[in-house]
Amino acid sequence: MSNQVSKRLKWPQGFLIAAFLFLLIICTFLINIAIKNRLKVEELLNGQLAIDKWYSYSDNVTILIAGLLICAIYILMIFENLKLSRQRNNFENMALTDGLTGIFNRRYLEDTLNRVIKSFSRGNGQMSVLMVDVDFFKRYNDNYGHNMGDICLKAVAECLVEGFCREDDFAARYGGEEFVVVLPFTDENGAEIVANRILESMRRRVIPHEKSDVEKFVTVSIGGTTSFVKYTHTGTDYIKKADQALYMSKQNGRNMYSFLGFSQE
Repeated sequence: MSNQVSKRLKWPQGFLIAAFLFLLIICTFLINIAIKNRLKVEELLNGQLAIDKWYSYSDNVTILIAGLLICAIYILMIFENLKLSRQRNNFENMALTDGLTGIFNRRYLEDTLNRVIKSFSRGNGQMSVLMVDVDFFKRYNDNYGHNMGDICLKAVAECLVEGFCREDDFAARYGGEEFVVVLPFTDENGAEIVANRILESMRRRVIPHEKSDVEKFVTVSIGGTTSFVKYTHTGTDYIKKADQALYMSKQNGRNMYSFLGFSQE
């Protein structure tokens, strides 16, 4: 994300350069006109002919037109580069986001989680990870159809984002109806707050689910873990531990949050 921001910051500089060139050309044109008029006045006062081919009107116009053409070409080049940059950013975003839900995909999750762990291990930072699963989603798909299933997954993704408390929090689709939420700088209590926000957001949606054994609407089960990050940790370690906590939620009735400490078995 930081690379994309830095790319965007370069383009206004190009427009400033184009504006500077344009003003430089206009100033040059005006200076030429001023010098021409001054020479004419001096020649008239001295009784000489007012002839100065270098500062002729036609030459000034030619210089102005040429300068404006250069500015126009330069601006067109900037727009073309900006267009290519946006296309490149779009392709990069497509490679890192889930095509259905619009949140990050598993590739982004694994890469970013490992980068966060590497960074946090230097300062003994704390991080929480949540694993989220849609309760009885296969039954939902079989009963309502895959199109409605896709709409349901989009709604779940929106609820995950609504549960965030910090700007650094992010969610990714892990696979099927499973999602992972990464919460940097978040302790056990903070993880529970986010999990409860997600559960409540899902309940407010009241998406009908006649085949669920939990409620008559779509619910999710959540498992979470928290730890002070060490260099020996991996993203897989956090996901496995959060998945174990998720299993506890399913065993205890679903539609709930369970926590398992990183060092607990």
